[in-house]
Amino acid sequence: MAPSEAALNRVLYVLLVVVGYLFVKEIQRAYERRQQALWDDRYIDAVRSSPEEWKLGWRLEDLESRLHSQRRVADALVEADGDVQHLVSAVSGHEEEYHTLECVSRLGKRVHVGPDEFRDMADRCHLFSGLDVKDAPAVGPHELFEVVPLDDDAVGLRALSNGKFARVRAPGDEAAWDAPWTVEFASPLPGLAERFQLRNVPKPSAQDDVVKAQDDPWSGVTTTETKAWAPSFRMLYSELMRGFIQCNGGGVSEPVRGFSGEAADESRVEFQFNLTRADAATMAKARELLRASKHAEELRAKADANRRARLLAASAERGEKFSLKPGERLPRRGPSALDSGSLKVAIVVPMTSRGTDMDGVEQSPLWFNLFASFVESVDWRKNRHTFHFYLGFDKGDDLYDTGDAWSEMRRAFRAHAKKALRWLGYGNFTVARVADGIDGSKPAVDLTLVHFSDTAGAPSQAVSQMARMAVGEGADYIYQLNDDTILVSKDWLATVWKSTSSARWRGASTPSTRRCLRNSPADFRAG
Repeated sequence: MAPSEAALNRVLYVLLVVVGYLFVKEIQRAYERRQQALWDDRYIDAVRSSPEEWKLGWRLEDLESRLHSQRRVADALVEADGDVQHLVSAVSGHEEEYHTLECVSRLGKRVHVGPDEFRDMADRCHLFSGLDVKDAPAVGPHELFEVVPLDDDAVGLRALSNGKFARVRAPGDEAAWDAPWTVEFASPLPGLAERFQLRNVPKPSAQDDVVKAQDDPWSGVTTTETKAWAPSFRMLYSELMRGFIQCNGGGVSEPVRGFSGEAADESRVEFQFNLTRADAATMAKARELLRASKHAEELRAKADANRRARLLAASAERGEKFSLKPGERLPRRGPSALDSGSLKVAIVVPMTSRGTDMDGVEQSPLWFNLFASFVESVDWRKNRHTFHFYLGFDKGDDLYDTGDAWSEMRRAFRAHAKKALRWLGYGNFTVARVADGIDGSKPAVDLTLVHFSDTAGAPSQAVSQMARMAVGEGADYIYQLNDDTILVSKDWLATVWKSTSSARWRGASTPSTRRCLRNSPADFRAG
């Protein structure tokens, strides 16, 4: 073999070894990326599951953070030895600092713990932006938040009103990938979901002025609007969500929410909050209001307890008076109203288009939330009861009470009922019986539209008037819901009937939740 040929073979051998090494490394990197993606998917699946039923992943860092917080509390209890001041200092590890929050996109509108303007008590733990400073100059306890330093530059936000930490809550498993996360004050201890980072907002330069068009697009005239900025402006980053909290909206109360994703345009005001420390006078007034609120709550609880005691005593007296004699048996009961299929259920729904950008009644959240889940929650092959929807809104509502809106609502009601029933696999006979009625019988679902001229901004008044109307038309049960409510439980009417059928005249049944509310009034038995 010639020397030149031997050298060429050695070069080829070295190149072959290098190519083989690179090939093996590439396979190794691909495997590592696949494994990382697999565990990322499992982690995201765990994060998006409910806090009560964790899925694969178990949120180990969340568990570790909560154990750390609980261990700090336990150590503080041991070391305090009755010294309350030392205990508070040891547990919190910092001096109390309460702040108010304003969305920079809505300066003059303070952030507060719910409920919102519609007084939906199901949202009483959620965070909203929309409390006008002019209407409520005094700062209440539901507008003050303690910034609690945690480890690794993280902080927790604790509300003065209920003493709970803010946490981000992921959308449900069936939600879209870009569905918003909510912020609620419902955690007694800080974990991963309660960890936030306060990041400074850089001061904008003169070139960052916003170009804002006039209302008349044909004028061709534009103006510049200088961005607001202050050293107290901050961005709120959620470590669990891996994204920034934001708020925007018009004049009505809007939920503060967030979207998963690392990137955020620091120049957008939707991501910016004005963090203002509360002074001593503000804190004193807020604590006074909090004490007054708790005192009123205690008085109400005491009055309720006394009333229950009186009712129990009266019930016991009636029991002694009308008790069975020896050998006497209870009379045989006939079929119940639930079994005989003679119940008329009124579903009362207050609605508004304020603060929305809907173009037609077909875009109403009623069809895709409440109505769709309602149709799915009833077994229409067995059902013999009637359900009557009462939809109420302000007179002159821009969407629901203008032009042919009422005719369109009635057409959409029937169309969506039939569409949902067919999608669920019901035959033509069942669809016709439920949506239209057959052989002269009334349909199983019906609709009444009502507008009110004196209930603007007061949906509870509209609900009361619709409930009175439903009772006058023979309703056995009244079920008050919102248009964006989703019914989860199947055969819920049987549950409501069993919980209220023992009432002599009228009763109330409340759905329960394991999050921040124990219950919220929803169903009423007419009588």
